[in-house]
Amino acid sequence: APTEMKVKTKVDSLLVTWQPPSNQVQIQGYKLYYREAGVDDSSKELRESNNEEHWTKGPIRLRRKVKQYEITGLVSDKLYEIKLIAFNKQDDGYAAVWKGKTEKAPALTLDLPVMLPPPTQLRAESNSS
Repeated sequence: APTEMKVKTKVDSLLVTWQPPSNQVQIQGYKLYYREAGVDDSSKELRESNNEEHWTKGPIRLRRKVKQYEITGLVSDKLYEIKLIAFNKQDDGYAAVWKGKTEKAPALTLDLPVMLPPPTQLRAESNSS
């Protein structure tokens, strides 16, 4: 499996970095899969019955010299899973798996100070007779 897989989370992307497998196996490249980590149980049951994990995106094939990949076009503050597999002619290796959330989008309204206009048409009335 690829080692030291790290993921830098951003608002709409995940930057995946890794190191090649430690044993000196001659690998041809990597396959990267990712998906939104589902919380709904219906799709889970479906997956278990046909015994095939359902990865919505992948495989993205990467050359063996490549040690990073940025997954873009994601939704902010969502849970995602990433699976990275090193492969050679014979076989796929073990998968390195990561699960985590993209960053929350900054609330733009908080960054701007709210400027209220000064009050107009003030009238003072005296209460004493």
